[in-house]
Amino acid sequence: MNIFKLFSLILIVSFICTSCSNKVNRNDSIDGKSIEWVISYLGKPNYQKEFILSENPYEYQYGLLTYFPKPEGRNIRIKEFGWKTKFNEKVVWFHKKNRNWVSIDNISWNPNRITF
Repeated sequence: MNIFKLFSLILIVSFICTSCSNKVNRNDSIDGKSIEWVISYLGKPNYQKEFILSENPYEYQYGLLTYFPKPEGRNIRIKEFGWKTKFNEKVVWFHKKNRNWVSIDNISWNPNRITF
């Protein structure tokens, strides 16, 4: 009987450990939305910044090069909004289209499992 309990405990712990997120995730439902919509959906961000996209972005920003390959000299303005909790970080990037800032990409990850 004790062996069965020990085996069950090992099985449960291994399931919990393997189910913890150790990958970067996306939320497609956020793409194409306004800044106001995203803030109403996710809440007030912990930070925001604006930058010109270059060919050497930070590691977590590399996905932006999918949308804007070879951005050097093109003056591609990006707004980045970030949300942080103990177990989740989320970043949403916005680009101005037709005079409106719309979300073009986003990622979220567990900062305890992934470090950029």
